[in-house]
Amino acid sequence: MAAAAASHQPVGMATATNQVSTVSARAIASGDLELPPLPATVAEVLSARQTDTIDAVRLSAIIHRDPALAASILRVANSAAYVGQEQSRVLQQAISRLGLRHVTEIAMGVYALPAIGSSGLDVQAAIAAGLGVVVGRANFAEIARGHINGNEDGLLKLVVDAATRRIAGCQVVGEGATELVHIAQMAMAAEAEVDTLVERVFNFPTMAEAYRVAALDAVGRIEARRAPVAP
Repeated sequence: MAAAAASHQPVGMATATNQVSTVSARAIASGDLELPPLPATVAEVLSARQTDTIDAVRLSAIIHRDPALAASILRVANSAAYVGQEQSRVLQQAISRLGLRHVTEIAMGVYALPAIGSSGLDVQAAIAAGLGVVVGRANFAEIARGHINGNEDGLLKLVVDAATRRIAGCQVVGEGATELVHIAQMAMAAEAEVDTLVERVFNFPTMAEAYRVAALDAVGRIEARRAPVAP
């Protein structure tokens, strides 16, 4: 009897949390609710990275305000990729080792309901950096794998610089968001244009196909800006 009672409550809690996740994800996907903004320190780091005067000293001063972000950077700087080098114990040293660009491309995940993954600039940071922002969106409900898995409540958003066509950032919300965001992280590390995601063939059906859908949306918006205005 005790075991049955103990198992009943988690089922009820799971139902409630699933309902919250579904409502939140649908509101975001429909445009009624924007993706939550990045934490203030992260947004400031991303904006500062776009200036010509930023250096490891100034960047470390900003990052010190967020212990979790600082710990993540130190962990990466002391990972197996840098084996054989002296351990970085100071944040400024870790930033210098990784390089300013790599610091701002670290993917972030929010393990909430719904889950959120982010890498690079969000829309606000991109505008503040002076980019001509175009946003490409892919609702999970548009993706075949989303239908198959019953994972239709979510959104993948690409932030693109219209002038260079390069991907400046990516935010994903919904189930699997913290995994999907790494594709954008690699694309930004390669300084890829958004057209790269359009031209490549993704496995079908997969949730990764959302990247191609979002990229097609972004390219269409870029071309619409360039189209001549009818007299």
